Amino acid sequence: MNEEQKELTDTIRHNANRLLKMVNEVLDISKIETGNVTLNYEETSAQKVINRALSNVKTFIDEKDIQIKKSINGETDNLKLDVLKTTGVLTNFLTNALRYSENGKPIEIDVNRNNGTVEFSVKDYGPGISKEDQQKVFKKYQRAKDDKTKGTGLGLAISKEFIEAQGGKIWLESEVGKGSRFLFSLPV
Repeated sequence: MNEEQKELTDTIRHNANRLLKMVNEVLDISKIETGNVTLNYEETSAQKVINRALSNVKTFIDEKDIQIKKSINGETDNLKLDVLKTTGVLTNFLTNALRYSENGKPIEIDVNRNNGTVEFSVKDYGPGISKEDQQKVFKKYQRAKDDKTKGTGLGLAISKEFIEAQGGKIWLESEVGKGSRFLFSLPV
């Protein structure tokens, strides 16, 4: 294939993946609303969850000049959690961080284990989220008032359900003009 054909193929693949993600989000919301969320716990490590999530967003990372910084603190090799759902939440956090980050700005992934929980966080240095919008980002079909990016407004709502189904908590810390940090903790 020539260069133009490769670019077209990449664009088609990217858009097909975006549509598939949207369809899967609608299906996930349907399962949540009917109470049909099943959890499949397995033993894993924080590093494996991070690696899977980073693999899921590799295309987006490659499109931007963004450095991913990782920090893992505490014993995180023997975590018992739903790997697919937890990876999906971390992937959603990373996708959003990449979407709102400028080229050249880092994204930080931190994992800390203490007091019977493991906490994952993703920090970006994007535009941040107003206090008003912070109250609604975990609700279905809600997006920040001035958000011009593409999306269904379901990713964080699904993430919240997946984390709470595992007995965990999900939240964010953000300041307009200074970026956002999305976090979740799970019992282990």
